[in-house]
Amino acid sequence: MTSTYIRIKILLGVIKLFRKCVVCEKEFETYKNAQKCCSDQCREARAKVKYELNYYSNEKLICLNCNKTFIGNKHNKFCSSECRGEHTKNNLDKPFKLKCAQCGGMFSSAKDDAKFCSNKCRRRNRYENKKIKGICVVCGNEFETSYKEQKSCSVKCEGQRRRQDAKERNTDSFPNGRARVEYKRRQRKIKTMVEKVELNRLIVRDKGICQLCGELVDLRVHYNHHLAPTNDHIIPLALGGETSYENCQLAHRGCNSRKSHFVLKGGETSEQGQTC
Repeated sequence: MTSTYIRIKILLGVIKLFRKCVVCEKEFETYKNAQKCCSDQCREARAKVKYELNYYSNEKLICLNCNKTFIGNKHNKFCSSECRGEHTKNNLDKPFKLKCAQCGGMFSSAKDDAKFCSNKCRRRNRYENKKIKGICVVCGNEFETSYKEQKSCSVKCEGQRRRQDAKERNTDSFPNGRARVEYKRRQRKIKTMVEKVELNRLIVRDKGICQLCGELVDLRVHYNHHLAPTNDHIIPLALGGETSYENCQLAHRGCNSRKSHFVLKGGETSEQGQTC
């Protein structure tokens, strides 16, 4: 069906709508069913008219507090800020007047057992009076805390508790896959640690030459740069290699990344023919 302001036309298998602009009354083509204006200028003009109608319309209204008539827009409910304040005070459903346990000030509340006048006083009282004692579920030590839900005494015990809970639930305690990979690599490195390998000694020993491509490393670039020096394990940790000077060599970060977990000879990379 067709009308004066809308027609449906099939063009190249795509249904397009032909509408009439509500501002300039020109016909335009669109894919959006809710579009009413042909351009940004017409859209801004329409929004300005709607804003003026909504917020600048002068009407005779009745104040909810003093029942006096005043001139304003449809969003106004009170004739002044004083009437608004009196109305909020008179309509508060807080019949109990209590004394704050932290600051000593008087406050009104809907509950007769309220202790603090605000969240600020509640937090301050919690940190100043740490009277809650608990027993760590991991190491069994006694600790003091301000939170009833705390079950461990330190960050280390909390990590162990979360990992144990994850094993019991058959789920993963890591936030993402990268954290899981980094944790497994750290554990392998700790288990295979023979001696601490320093990068500066590797640079001096190998004379600043990458043992994978045979070119010099750049000590002036950022450590994430592909020419930056790194510690490369000749036999990777994933294949049972150890962390020692005998099993470590100097390599570019790019060469080390391309080598991955393979065992290669000098001058080669994980992709044949590619070097830094």
